[in-house]
Amino acid sequence: MGGLQILSPALARARTAFETKAALSYAIVFLLVAKTVWAMWLYRDLTFGDTSSYFATAIRWAENFKDNILWSPLYTSFYGEMLRITQSAYGATNLHRIVIVFAAALGVLALMRRLMSPGMALLVALWWTVMPINFNTLYEVHLFALLPMLLVLVLACSATGPLHRGIILALLLVITALVRNETSIVLAVFAAFCAYEEFLQPFDAKPRTRTWWQKRLVGYAAPLAVAVALIAAFYAQSVIKYPQASAAAEAKHTLNMCQVYAFGYSQRHPEHTASPWTECQPLMKSTFGAEQPSLLEMLKANPAATLKHFAWNASLVVNGFQVALFNAMSGSVNPDYAPVQARQIHAAVLSVICVLLLLAGARRFCSDRSTMRAALIRHRHLLVVLVGLACTISVVVVTQRPRPSYLFAFTVCIMALVGLSADLLTQRVRAQVNAAALLVAAALILFLPFYQVTHASPRALYANLARLQPYQSLLAAPNNKLLIGDYAGELSSYLQYRTNRRSAVLLSFRTVDYSVLTEWDHRQPLELFLEERGFTAIFVQPRIMEELQALPASKALVAGDTAFRRLNPLVDHDWGLYVRPPSRPGG
Repeated sequence: MGGLQILSPALARARTAFETKAALSYAIVFLLVAKTVWAMWLYRDLTFGDTSSYFATAIRWAENFKDNILWSPLYTSFYGEMLRITQSAYGATNLHRIVIVFAAALGVLALMRRLMSPGMALLVALWWTVMPINFNTLYEVHLFALLPMLLVLVLACSATGPLHRGIILALLLVITALVRNETSIVLAVFAAFCAYEEFLQPFDAKPRTRTWWQKRLVGYAAPLAVAVALIAAFYAQSVIKYPQASAAAEAKHTLNMCQVYAFGYSQRHPEHTASPWTECQPLMKSTFGAEQPSLLEMLKANPAATLKHFAWNASLVVNGFQVALFNAMSGSVNPDYAPVQARQIHAAVLSVICVLLLLAGARRFCSDRSTMRAALIRHRHLLVVLVGLACTISVVVVTQRPRPSYLFAFTVCIMALVGLSADLLTQRVRAQVNAAALLVAAALILFLPFYQVTHASPRALYANLARLQPYQSLLAAPNNKLLIGDYAGELSSYLQYRTNRRSAVLLSFRTVDYSVLTEWDHRQPLELFLEERGFTAIFVQPRIMEELQALPASKALVAGDTAFRRLNPLVDHDWGLYVRPPSRPGG
């Protein structure tokens, strides 16, 4: 017998328990996730970018159950509930992030256990769990979107009755309306399949009796009614409704196309240094004749430029999936917005191994036609959802880019296919595979580094938020204009949550980053420059404090000897918050 079969009695008992009790697999994955995120709440910064915008809507939910139907309301309501629990911007952001990571890893395991042997299912779930791209993802909303899709995938491989089809259809409708709009493609594919299944009855030769119709009516009507009611409830609580929602949706789409086109253009033309996030409009105007055209308008105005955009994004597909599967890529062009590990030979080697496994597994699967046909019929719901996801990813990749976070659901499917292939090829040694899975899990739990060892960050955004929070009440006026500097948009969003729970009023003020200082003539006193442009306050962050202290034109302001009085104590020598008295007129 093989070396793995010469097991100690304790390991043999553990393997037996593992093969018969699913709880052990879930406990293993739970422990591993706990280790990957342990102390994340002390070492990861607040999320910048999109998450800070979602946080502003989460506040509305936490305070009075309001949402924005255009911005993933299911996600923002979840985020809002975490805010209600923690009553802290930093606490809610970390808690909702950690809950999502746990739910995703356990959901992946649940899916794999329905498709393959316990040992192989655990190995695939461990693969998912240890990838930093999954537990340390840039924006939490994308990982959250995976959760309901995992539920769809689990249901799709559980049974093939009309009720299951109705529930899957209803879940896809909810995901489309309340989480990610691009899921409409999966919804359309699955709806077409449902029509084919019910009207042509390719796998059900039973006569269409009254009972047959009742089962379909209940199977589809009941879950769809619940889905429509849920969507209607969120729409009723939305702060924006038709017709304003239509215009807002168009603006959201055109801004997105402006930014993603500019980002790809900057990669193709490094000499183009304008920010794709805040300065994309001039490029779009010169290329397409409008500052923020829609995708259709881009195709009409300049099809060649639009097709170049599509081709560039498509060329990054291998890089994108390598990062999604291995947290590194063998190529050199980043498919993501966040930095990734480039030119890593192990990414190429692992890619080849996965392709070879898929090819060998497909050959084994197709070797017995009757078994293959039975398996495809049994898992036809799953196959249709997979086709729908492939169609969705194809559209997302060419119009946006193959960001790993956009590929989460399809990445899980690829991992499942690799696991299924490996499972088919190791049928005769499943006992050894189960034992090996336990050993791998034990090694990971023992030796995988805690979060802070490899993923700690300076937490600059959190530090600045903590500096400003004690002065929220002084900043909370609609006419206030604050020169806040780095992370201006993010701090504006996170500061909207009033830590004093006696008030449910959102803070409101205008914020500007330090780019405005490029207009400042250093011969002019800084306080006069700020007054001329209507600023009522300036937040001097540590990054520029020494520079301003050294400039004669700003020394007086930094010392607190101007109309802008310093709010924080002098002991905070590396930063300062200076506010003009309320009696002075705003700009």
